[in-house]
Amino acid sequence: MPPLRVLHLISPTGYYGAEGWVIAQSRHLDPERVEVHLAATRENSDPRPEILERADLHEIPTHEVRLNGRFDLQGPRRVAELANSLGAQIVHT
Repeated sequence: MPPLRVLHLISPTGYYGAEGWVIAQSRHLDPERVEVHLAATRENSDPRPEILERADLHEIPTHEVRLNGRFDLQGPRRVAELANSLGAQIVHT
């Protein structure tokens, strides 16, 4: 049976408890059973989120969802397109 594909989606404001939990969970899931991808939102002027840098260190596939401001109405469409392109079966927020 192929692994379940999970896309973790987070809108980080730094690297705190939730971000650490997402990394820990992603690292400790059985890769034969679960294929994990991590996406973080990023407004155009913001630096790359630290959670993505830390995920890269653990070889967790990362993705950025670019937003044009906090209330970008195209954001959900971008998340859906990413999930579809990855074949994600679960989007965990």
